[in-house]
Amino acid sequence: ANALGYVLTVIAARVLGPAEFGAFSALLALIIVGNVAALAIQATVARDIVRELPTGDTVVGGLILAGLVGGLLVAATPIISAFLSLPSAAAAVAAGTAIAAMTATGPALGTIQGRERFHALGAAVAAQAGLRVAGGLVGMAVSPTAAGALAGMAVGLLIAGVGIWLLAQPPVHGGSGVWPAAISTLGAGGLLLGFVVMTNADVVLARHVLSAEASGLYAAGAIFTKIAFWLPQFVPLVAFPALADPNRRQSAMRLGLLAVAGSGAVLV
Repeated sequence: ANALGYVLTVIAARVLGPAEFGAFSALLALIIVGNVAALAIQATVARDIVRELPTGDTVVGGLILAGLVGGLLVAATPIISAFLSLPSAAAAVAAGTAIAAMTATGPALGTIQGRERFHALGAAVAAQAGLRVAGGLVGMAVSPTAAGALAGMAVGLLIAGVGIWLLAQPPVHGGSGVWPAAISTLGAGGLLLGFVVMTNADVVLARHVLSAEASGLYAAGAIFTKIAFWLPQFVPLVAFPALADPNRRQSAMRLGLLAVAGSGAVLV
């Protein structure tokens, strides 16, 4: 899935040109930051399943958060467009839609992860990445702009979300605990949000501070940093259910650290 993501980025760097690629990369960084809500929902649902807690409220709360996140981002389109010097608001609207689609898919992925159906989880994550990349490539073929690429990505993510929900079939029967579950999920994502913001702020700020062409060149160089940073992401994804279980936590931590160290050694 990560490899597919970087294929899209490299092709976009060749097709879009520096100015459009700078805008594309800045909004892609925004999507990564916005995806924190999806990761928090996924982790919360997976944790509740491992601990054999009711997950209906968490799933419905996640869907509500998806709507709120998407709505706020679309409403902030004029501010985002001005800050990133975008030629049109269409790219920012497409990015907001993509984030909402990823967030709405979080409960389904969390259900599969919590049940430790790792073959199904691998297929779901790969399908989501594949449809995101395919949509982006088709969008660039139709319109070789940041807006075209992001609109295609948003469509791909929406299709993937529907398929993953059909695969997971998470419970959707919220009660009085929906809002507490949503607030708990936001709290779970707070630390991750700061972490992701710090690791993606440079590309966004480059678009704001540098010229359009220079920001595109910076974003192309930053691809290598992002590859090294995100490649070991599969380790906590697989280890998380065991980490949520006190009886398996120590061995999962030990094996996880060895796997991350191994990935780092290969990358270096």
